[in-house]
Amino acid sequence: MQKKMASEKKGGVNIIVTPDGQIVASDDAEMINAAATGELIWDRLTLFHPDMMPYNTMAANFQRMADRGLSELSEPVLTQDMKAATLHYTQLKGENTLILLKLEIKETLDEWALMHIFPSIHIPQLLLDDSLHIAAINNAFKRQFHVTDSAVGTGFGDTIKCINTLDAQCGHSNQCQFCTFRKAIQHKVKARETVENMVISIALQPSSEEVWLSINMFPITIKESIYFLISVENITDQVYADRRIHNARRHSLKLLDELPLLIFQIIPNGTCDFLNQTFMQYIPIRRYTFDSVIKKYMAPDAYALFHEHLAKGMTEHTVEAIELKMKNHFGEYRTMHCTLKPVFDKDNQFMAVIGMMADIEEHRRLEQALKYEKDRSETANRAKSEFLANMSHEIRTPLNGILGMIDLTLMDDLSPTNTDNLKTAKECANNLLGIINDVLDFSKMEAGKLTIAPVKFDVREMAKELIRAHQPHAMVKAIHLNLNLKESPKPMLLGDVNRIKQVINNLMSNAIKFTQEGSVTLDIAVKETEKENRAKLSVSVIDTGIGISEDKRDKLFQRFSQIDGTFTREYGGTGLGLVISKQLVMFMNGQIDFISEVGKGTTFFFTIPLAFADTHKDVIKTQSAAQFAEDKRLLIVEDDKVNQIVITKMLENIGLRADIAGDGGEALHFCEKKAYDAILMDIQMPVLDGVQTTKRIRNGTTQNADTTIIALTAYALQDDEALFRKSGMDDYLSKPVSLNVLKETLDKHLNAGKRHGRRRIEADGRYSDQRRIAMERRIDVVSQQVNQVFRLYEQQQFDLIEVIVNDMKKGLEALNAESMKTMTFKIALDLRKAQYDMAFEKMKALRTMFDDFKANVPEVDDDV
Repeated sequence: MQKKMASEKKGGVNIIVTPDGQIVASDDAEMINAAATGELIWDRLTLFHPDMMPYNTMAANFQRMADRGLSELSEPVLTQDMKAATLHYTQLKGENTLILLKLEIKETLDEWALMHIFPSIHIPQLLLDDSLHIAAINNAFKRQFHVTDSAVGTGFGDTIKCINTLDAQCGHSNQCQFCTFRKAIQHKVKARETVENMVISIALQPSSEEVWLSINMFPITIKESIYFLISVENITDQVYADRRIHNARRHSLKLLDELPLLIFQIIPNGTCDFLNQTFMQYIPIRRYTFDSVIKKYMAPDAYALFHEHLAKGMTEHTVEAIELKMKNHFGEYRTMHCTLKPVFDKDNQFMAVIGMMADIEEHRRLEQALKYEKDRSETANRAKSEFLANMSHEIRTPLNGILGMIDLTLMDDLSPTNTDNLKTAKECANNLLGIINDVLDFSKMEAGKLTIAPVKFDVREMAKELIRAHQPHAMVKAIHLNLNLKESPKPMLLGDVNRIKQVINNLMSNAIKFTQEGSVTLDIAVKETEKENRAKLSVSVIDTGIGISEDKRDKLFQRFSQIDGTFTREYGGTGLGLVISKQLVMFMNGQIDFISEVGKGTTFFFTIPLAFADTHKDVIKTQSAAQFAEDKRLLIVEDDKVNQIVITKMLENIGLRADIAGDGGEALHFCEKKAYDAILMDIQMPVLDGVQTTKRIRNGTTQNADTTIIALTAYALQDDEALFRKSGMDDYLSKPVSLNVLKETLDKHLNAGKRHGRRRIEADGRYSDQRRIAMERRIDVVSQQVNQVFRLYEQQQFDLIEVIVNDMKKGLEALNAESMKTMTFKIALDLRKAQYDMAFEKMKALRTMFDDFKANVPEVDDDV
């Protein structure tokens, strides 16, 4: 190891070196030995300039002597123990040019040292004589305490402006007898002893500011007189910093003691060096008994698991989290969540593992109780859903008969009175159907099964249709029904027109209901937004009715709630219309509210973000009247007698004949005897329900295995068209079904080509399997939707993406693509959280999954 020069040899040290600094010989055996020969002198000899900077100019001096032809050179230096010295360079002549270095160490701090070294030392220093008066001060002291050479001859306290010198000079004040500095210095001066790192505090003028000084003192001899060299360092900032650290540590420890966590720290040798009070109160444990106590209180497997993860935290410096069973001081086993975290110092060196344990036994019990209650709630919700589904079936089934019979009777020649009576009966039935639909829609919303189906529509046609629908009711009450439609250069929109109409119908029905005289105005405007191709649909329904008081505002959008009992008795209703309207608007990313004044009227208004559609020709229109061949034969599978009659007469009205099966078993019997062009299948029936019957027909060997099967059911709550399609059904109609809808659906399945089982014979004689066509159609629709969401992403139309993604779920469900359906749920969730980048990554994953799906769709054999 390199040996540093600290010699005090009288007369100094002589060293011979080469011009490049290599040691040849020396008269100091302690410093230079055989092993050192050949080393560089500046690696062996540590010196300082008078300003305390390292002396590292030897090589430069060697070069300067060679360049200038100098034979001698001298420089003042300090040794490592801060003794004054002079380093002489002398050129030697001989066979090899050498340099003699002579380090001349001065035995006393003479005038030369005071003149050349003392003033430049960077540490504040002063010289005191034996009467404790200042003999000299260096430049660093002057800067530190803002004094000049006039301080020479004064006392230390006078120089630094000690607060005690306000009464008298340093050493003569009454308070000087208590001065820590004076006590220490006087004692050491008499004993001629040194002082090392003595810390004192002194209050300074003029503000009594307390400063902390670190004092070092040692005696020196100058011209046979004793002086005391004192180094003074202001460490006030360090003292206060240490205090802050100490207080912070004490505060932190107090916090750790008060935390409801069992906290401990294990150092690398495996011992515990900290425990908080909470831990020591939880069980009788101390730092020195840590391991033995937890071994006693932990379950054996928990103790082994604890040490396994503790060892992992110590070696791999990872955060470990485990659950353990440990007794409390009552001897009761509790579930503890334990986290073990590595701790590092400021140099990022591993120090210890800190552990935290929390008693989560009550949390576990609460979780189990919540799980139990959740299961009960889900069971109750399923029971409610089943009840509403059954009620839907039981109510819709007779309603289907009522409405069907009324429609069929209205086709006959009737007297005006009978016609009016039947229309009134139909209106009552439709009102009842509206109430049922409200209840079912609300249940769908609670179950999260409500879907949005965006289509292109003309806002002008929608507005006119709404006015026509409510005009009769307004005329009965002699109310003016107005339409204020602001013209838009782009009236074609993309959105769920049926849901929008449902909201407006609810608002208009309420407005007419609560208005006795005056008017009801429907105000509609389409506004362009800053986003490209984006629109905002603004709708207001303004009435001059009874109005709503402000204190009833909170009740208005609550389920099964109306303003008060008087209104309930006078005006009726379920109290669900506005609740459903609000949820529908919010589901379409819109906002709804109202303003009202009692006795003067109410204005309900909502806005919904939509997209502009391209052209008018894209609007979905009802198909034209269809004609059916006389040889078409249908099978009606329906257990309700009235509905049997209604459906049969509806079919006869459009030129179709049908056999009737009263249950699923009878339907199978019919299918074995005769081939049908289509089967209308009820879902809820005795013996075999519609789903079971369909599966048996599809899996059977009868000639109807490929016949079109259309679900015609009152089981409407679940909104599970996909469920019926999975069983093998080709289409789905909800009761009560209108004649026009039934006609359109049959036309779609019977008139696309000549039927051959479930295959169609096209005009060119080719066979086309309906299952393959349906699947290809669904794949094409989903493919367009996938491409559309990427175009919308480029346009940053995130709200419309969510609408399309929600609609995509239905198609993916029909394709039995569960993994992709799950991905659409995740995309919609990211969009709602405004996590657009994450949604985009999932969209790319969905496209990849869909491309793989399309590439692996099984081919369908087209042979007969």
